[in-house]
Amino acid sequence: RARRLVGAADAAWRGGLHRHAVELLRRSAAADADPAVRIAAEHVRAGVEADCGDVLAAADALVHASERAAAVDATVAIRMLVEAAEAAAYAGDSLRTAELGRRAAILPVEGKPAVFMSGLLQGMGRIAEGDSASGAALLRQATAIAEQLDDPRQLLWAGVAARFVGDEAAGRAWYGKATARVRELGAVGELPHALEYLAELEMRAGRYGRAIAHATEGLALARDLGQDTSTCRHLATLAFVTALRGEEDACRGHAREALSRAAARGLGLVVAVATHALAMLELGLGRPAAALVHLRAMLAARPGAGSPFLALYCVPDLVEAAARAGDRDGIDEPLAAFERIVGPSGAPGAQAILHRVRAFAADGDPAGAEERFAEALRWSGLADQPFELARTRLLYGEHLRRDKRRTEARGQLRAALEGFDALGAVPWSERARAELRATGETARRRSPDPVVQLTAQERQIVRLVAEGATNQQVGAQLFISKRTVEYHLHNVFTKLGVSSRTALARLPVD
Repeated sequence: RARRLVGAADAAWRGGLHRHAVELLRRSAAADADPAVRIAAEHVRAGVEADCGDVLAAADALVHASERAAAVDATVAIRMLVEAAEAAAYAGDSLRTAELGRRAAILPVEGKPAVFMSGLLQGMGRIAEGDSASGAALLRQATAIAEQLDDPRQLLWAGVAARFVGDEAAGRAWYGKATARVRELGAVGELPHALEYLAELEMRAGRYGRAIAHATEGLALARDLGQDTSTCRHLATLAFVTALRGEEDACRGHAREALSRAAARGLGLVVAVATHALAMLELGLGRPAAALVHLRAMLAARPGAGSPFLALYCVPDLVEAAARAGDRDGIDEPLAAFERIVGPSGAPGAQAILHRVRAFAADGDPAGAEERFAEALRWSGLADQPFELARTRLLYGEHLRRDKRRTEARGQLRAALEGFDALGAVPWSERARAELRATGETARRRSPDPVVQLTAQERQIVRLVAEGATNQQVGAQLFISKRTVEYHLHNVFTKLGVSSRTALARLPVD
């Protein structure tokens, strides 16, 4: 009876019926159960807490349950530790990964899933302790094992491992594989979580349309399922994408709701992302002093109210905002901390940004700035971050124009403008266009892309149709009816002025 009640609670939790899950767990506690069933009950209770309660409390509960599970099932114990690390990360407490990695190291695990999860956690823990070399080696071993796994959550964690070693393209591939597996299984309760990861990396790769489509779908499902943590994360992602696109009202609306929900639950990571979104909105719109307020708040926030780890990665934005606002107070220490954490990583994207911020901060040293900008562009060629590349070209172009090298400046500024235009990063395009005018060259505004008219769901449908999916297959992927797919396709044909699926396949929908 206890086993069935806990199984029912697990199903209720995954279906978004959190109160019912808690009631079923209460009833199961009255039944005589063996240790494995009691541990399973604790696992479900912590999952409910992570979804809609205190995430730090959920992390603590998972660690304690893992201690009891170790004597019964080491695979369950290591999974709980990985989930505890994930919950702590949502709270902005990334330093806890080191402790959890040490716990993982003493668990005697067997079988590929358990060995993968142990290597993942130990690798992340080593990196958190500053041992990047051995940590990266463990993570690469873990991702090699993950090639033989098909559990969606473990596939997501493989993507996390890839990102820890600086391979964002591999991370995006893992997240895509995990999302496809969730859809294949029809595991709708897992989909919002998978889409959180995928939307973020699509955004970082400059695929803003895809990022918005994934986040919009994930947000709708998370709301329906009562998954408040996922709801908050998708809102923060939408705030960030709309900030880069200069959609001020949408950005502020998403950020406001994300901050209100996240602050009440100690979701420090979400608070940090939403605050960063507001900072990027202000910076893009030419209001650096306002951006500086948000960025300094990020640095001052502790876990639960922010994410100290993420705040360090926003230091380049802090340096730029401070310079443009003429207020450089307090940036030396964060900049030194950023250099310490990014310098040894070897990740191309991180190295590109590090060299750019060094160039921008090289006030009064034109030759030094020149060398660093060149290095930033070299590393950018190895990374998949078009927005950051365009920003580097913009700053380099500004530097060359101030140095009276207008012809060279135009080359960088044209490339920056083309990059921002391709992304739809409107306020940044305007900044590049204004700089180009200052060199004596006028750039025409790009014609609006008709694809911009499509809704997030219409974009998803177009992509799936372009990949050869039938209307029925599209509906199955998106958990909507075939008739709904037909309705959206009719609207797409009207908006874009096309009349065949073949024509849709030729459209660049990112």
